[in-house]
Amino acid sequence: MFLASDKTEIIERGSEDFEKLLDVSDDVHLSRIEDVIARASKAELTKEIPKAMERLKFHASSKGNARKFRAFANRLLKVSEYKEFHDGVVESVVAFVSNRLKSHPHNTHHWSKMLQIGRIDQWKDMVDKLLLTDPSVYNWQRFYLWRLLTSADSLSEELKICARSAINNPISDLEAYQAIICLGKHGDAQDRENLYVEFYSGQRSYPIQRAILIAIQELHSDLRNKFYQRVLNTSPEHKQLVEYLKVQDTPEYGIRVQPTRELPSEPRLIKSVLLRGVGKIG
Repeated sequence: MFLASDKTEIIERGSEDFEKLLDVSDDVHLSRIEDVIARASKAELTKEIPKAMERLKFHASSKGNARKFRAFANRLLKVSEYKEFHDGVVESVVAFVSNRLKSHPHNTHHWSKMLQIGRIDQWKDMVDKLLLTDPSVYNWQRFYLWRLLTSADSLSEELKICARSAINNPISDLEAYQAIICLGKHGDAQDRENLYVEFYSGQRSYPIQRAILIAIQELHSDLRNKFYQRVLNTSPEHKQLVEYLKVQDTPEYGIRVQPTRELPSEPRLIKSVLLRGVGKIG
């Protein structure tokens, strides 16, 4: 086995870091939260949320563990699927997660998914900073920032100008791809028409072509279908996407919507199942 020196660390027995490896209290806590979420007990959830928030706060500090921060944040956002806890939990978690866009940019793919659940005013300042005034560390991070903005209810004029710039002078096709979709969702009819007229070409990359088709889906159907047919005449490989977009009752931009549910009147009874046999651990 060959170890990568930049990813490998030797921890001495008896050291503080070694003791942390043996500490499973957080793992026990996470397992307990999962059980409580499954039982959907309001009393138990009310009791567990403050404890989980304390651990999230600890792991957000310099002494914390990034993996456990994500674990606690994900469990708390799972709790927020219950309407009774949604607003309070989301507001608390998003405050910690938005800061990670700057402090831990290499995990932006995680943070952007979490932040989609929150309101834009809870994370907009950090995204503005990374796109407009203090460019992000990684070029690919901007793809996820544009994706996050696509999930928002609106987009400022300043960010629309930034999106057009990203499309005109892309650092990568993937950034341009998501900026096109973002502008298509938040722009007006003229923005969408311009996206097709100015940027669609058979010489453009496949992702860019698909992004433009997605971005113009809210154009008036007559004009949109005219553009779609023009595309299919020269690029029939887009037929499946075009047919899918045409039959959608509501616009589809590939954004995840957090499921919501209500607590049952009585906690659920969770049964433990023990399986024995070949391939099973008894």
